[in-house]
Amino acid sequence: MGIEKDREERVQWICSVSDNKELEKRYNQWAKDYDTDLGEGARLAGTAARS
Repeated sequence: MGIEKDREERVQWICSVSDNKELEKRYNQWAKDYDTDLGEGARLAGTAARS
């Protein structure tokens, strides 16, 4: 549940910008962790499916 909350907060953080320059800056910051975030979600989904 914690990872999902973190992801939701990150999406809100990205979407709360007021201009394109700030959006680009935040997106680039998130890009560093995006693959890891995506991998954790896939891992959790696989665990839930096996339960």
